Amino acid sequence: MTFSQTKILLSLIQGEEARLWASDRDGWNASVENVCSWEGIQCEGANDDVTGISLPRSDLSATIPTEIGLLTNIQTINMEHNLIRGTLPSEFMEMQSLVTVKLSENLLIGTVSAFESPVLEELDLGFNRLEGSLPAYFNAMNSKLKLLELRHNAFTGSIPSSIENLKELTFLSLSGNKMTGTLPLLKNSQSLERLYVDENELVGSVPSTWGIDSKLMFPELVELWMSDNSLSGSIPSGLANLESLETVFLNGKMSV
Repeated sequence: MTFSQTKILLSLIQGEEARLWASDRDGWNASVENVCSWEGIQCEGANDDVTGISLPRSDLSATIPTEIGLLTNIQTINMEHNLIRGTLPSEFMEMQSLVTVKLSENLLIGTVSAFESPVLEELDLGFNRLEGSLPAYFNAMNSKLKLLELRHNAFTGSIPSSIENLKELTFLSLSGNKMTGTLPLLKNSQSLERLYVDENELVGSVPSTWGIDSKLMFPELVELWMSDNSLSGSIPSGLANLESLETVFLNGKMSV
């Protein structure tokens, strides 16, 4: 069965509450054939391919339908601060053209596997009810990722060491989860500006390598939050003396 862009987008309209939502929006009706005129929809190209869905803070109540994966040219999905519930379907995480995904402050549940888009730059799933371990691998498939926001979910397990393969990452937030284990080495994180791992269950000390040639390892680091864990020991002097570093929040058992 071939799905038109109209049918794919209307798969977001589920139940009476969503139909009422659609009735208050421009377009969002099968009778309006040009989806590019619908509220929150962006299109490009001679074929008017849907390249963006931008419906933040719109009170949309829905699950993410598997049909969304049929929008093969979509680059941006921003449905943050809504009532998006259920799990993230594999068809969604397998989309190859995604650049920006913003689904924070919703009601998402379940686990997260790796997003497969080789052009993904921003992934924001913060403030949901997601759980389980983070994907064990981050590699060339995610090499363009700049922002990874996963705060205030219920993720468990250790921070995968492969996260250091994200060489363009500038923002990493894992705050407010149930992450265990030790801090990763982050040997290839020269672009990192903000690192938030507070409010977890991390143990051990700051890797000594963080203090060796800190200006080379973290030349752009501005904020470092590590409070509300079970970390101990001291911050390596090389790290503490970084000129770029403006804010540091430590665990009670840690010192500078």
